[in-house]
Amino acid sequence: GKLLAAVGATGSPGDKVLIGLGMLPRGEVGLIFAGLGLREGVLGDDLYAALLIVVLATTLVTPPALKWRLTALRSRRRAVASATRPEGGWLVVPDGVVDLAGEPPSHLALEVALDAALAATTARPGSRLLDWFGALPDEPLRWDKAATQKLFELLRRGNARSWRFLDTTGVLERALPELAAAIRRRQADPLELDATHALRWSLVERLHELIEHDEPAGQEHADLKHPEWLLLAALILDSAGDAEPPVAAARQLAKRLDLGAGAEQEIALLVGESELLRRAATRVDALDESRVLPIASHVRQGERAAALYLLSLALGELEPVDRGRLDELHRRVQVVLGEGGLMMGEGPFRMSERLAAAERAATSRAVVDRIRATPATYVASQSAPAIARQAALLEPLPPRGRARVAVTATDDPQRWCVDVAARDQHGLLALVTGVLAGAGVDVLAASATTWGDGGAIEAFVIRAAGRPDQSTLELAIAAGMRAGIAAPAVPDATVAFDDVASPWYTLCEIRAPDHPGLLRAFAAAIAAAGANVHGATIDTSGELAVDRFELTDRRGHKLDDGAKAALVNAVGEGVPPMTRSRLRRLGRKSQSRNIRMTMPKPASPTVDAGR
Repeated sequence: GKLLAAVGATGSPGDKVLIGLGMLPRGEVGLIFAGLGLREGVLGDDLYAALLIVVLATTLVTPPALKWRLTALRSRRRAVASATRPEGGWLVVPDGVVDLAGEPPSHLALEVALDAALAATTARPGSRLLDWFGALPDEPLRWDKAATQKLFELLRRGNARSWRFLDTTGVLERALPELAAAIRRRQADPLELDATHALRWSLVERLHELIEHDEPAGQEHADLKHPEWLLLAALILDSAGDAEPPVAAARQLAKRLDLGAGAEQEIALLVGESELLRRAATRVDALDESRVLPIASHVRQGERAAALYLLSLALGELEPVDRGRLDELHRRVQVVLGEGGLMMGEGPFRMSERLAAAERAATSRAVVDRIRATPATYVASQSAPAIARQAALLEPLPPRGRARVAVTATDDPQRWCVDVAARDQHGLLALVTGVLAGAGVDVLAASATTWGDGGAIEAFVIRAAGRPDQSTLELAIAAGMRAGIAAPAVPDATVAFDDVASPWYTLCEIRAPDHPGLLRAFAAAIAAAGANVHGATIDTSGELAVDRFELTDRRGHKLDDGAKAALVNAVGEGVPPMTRSRLRRLGRKSQSRNIRMTMPKPASPTVDAGR
C-alpha cells in the first residue's frame, strides 16, 4: 500500500520507489491505536500480536531497504553518466527552468551546483537537476581551482535565490558549512521578519553598489589584482557568528578553498583590520604625519590599503566630513606606500631628507648611528635640529637612576623645550611629568621614543616665566626614580577604551575637569596598571581635559579586560606610593615605546599650569 501510495508523487522530483520505502515504518502511532483496540475489546490478543510484529518488522526492514535503493540509484547514475561534457555544458535553461543536459560524474557536483546556483538567479530548478542532487552521496564536496573560480563568480553575480538553491540541495552544508551555519542562525532569529534576510550577504551587496555607483570606489576596485579576496573578506564578515572569531573563520575558509598561504594571510588581515581606516578617519588628527605613517607602515601594500578603504566604505554610511577625511587618509597612505613620502602642507615630507639634515648636525659618529636608528613615527613628529639635539643628549647612555636634561629657548620668551634623556624604565612618563608638575610649569606638548639599546628621550614644550634650571630638574628626576611614583585619585574622571581603531594599541580616552597635575595622575595610573604609553593627545577645552593614550600591556599586546579594570580603578582611586622595585616588576616585559604627545591650543582659555 505504501509503495502504491508513492504514485501520488508523479510529476514531482524524486524516486517513487524510494518515497514508498520511506513511508513503510509503523511506529508509536500504530502502537497507540493497537493498545486502544486491545483495551476496548476491538482487537484480540492474536491481532494485537500481529500488529506488534508489523511495527517491529517495518522498523527493522526499512533502513536496509532504503540503503539498497539508494545504492541502486547511485550505481545507475554512474552507469549512465556522460563520458564527455555536452557541447552546451551540463546545464540547459529552456523556458526559465535550469535543468541537466546530461548526467555529470559525481566528482563535478560542486561545479555543476555553482553553475546552477548562478542560473537560478532568474530560473527555476528542474526536476531532473533536483533528482540528480538528491541521489548524490552524502559526503563533503571537495574544492578545486575550477570550483573556487565559480564561487567567486557567484559572489559577483549571484543573489538570494542562488544561495537558497545551494542551501535546499544540501550543497552548502557539504561544501561551505560555515555559511550554512550562518543561515541557520539567521533563520532561528525570532526578531527577523524578512524571510530573505537569511539568504542575503548585505556587505557583499553594498560592495557591488559602491563599485557600480561610487566613482572613487569603482576606480580603486578596478585597480585591484585580487578583487575576489575582498569579496571573500566581506562574505566572512557577513557570516561570522559570535562563537567563532572572524579572523579564524577567514583562515578556515581560505584553507577549505585551497587558496594558498598568501591569500589566507591577506583575507585574514582584511577581516581583522576591516575597520582600521574607518575608525582612524573619525579622529580629528587622522591626517597628521604621525598618524598616517604608522598606518602605512602596518598596511605595507597599496592593494591592501585599497581593499581596506573599500571595506571601510561598505561598512556603512559616513558623515560627509568623515568620508572626506577617509578619502584623504587613503590618498596619503597610498602616497607613502607608492612614493616613500607624504604630501603635507605646501611641499612633500620626506623622512630620508629630515634624517639627512639631522645627520649633518650630528657631532659624532655615535650620534649619527643613533639618528639612523630613530623610529620612523618619531621622526615624523620632530624637526631635524630636535632629532640631532636629542640623539646627542643620549650619547653615551646616562647611568641607571640618572637623567640628562637640556633646556632650549624658542622664539617665544615664555616657551622652552625641555629634553630628558634616560634609560627606559616603567613609569618614566609619570616620573617626569610629576617633576614638571612640581616645578609649576605648563606642559604644552610632548613626545618621546625609545631605542633598541634602552635609551629613552622624553621631549616637552613647556610654558614658564623664566628658564627652568637644568640641574634642578636632573636632581628632581633622579630623586623621583629612587622614590617611585604616586598620584591622587581623580574620581570624577571617565575612562573609555577602543581596541578597533588601531592595529597595535588599545586607545584609551580619559575625560575629567582640568586641574594641575592631571597628566601626572593619568600617567601614574597607566603605569600602575602595568600598561605602556605609545602615544597620546592631550586636549583641554574650557574646563574639561580630554586626554587620549595609545596603550599596550607588558608583552606589547592590546590591553585585556583585567588591565583595563586596573587602569580604571587606578584613575578613580589614586595610585599609592609605588617603589622603584615595584615599577621594575611591572615593566619587566615592557616593549620599546614610540610616544607622541601633542596638546592642541585651546580656543579661548589657556591650559592650567601643571598639566
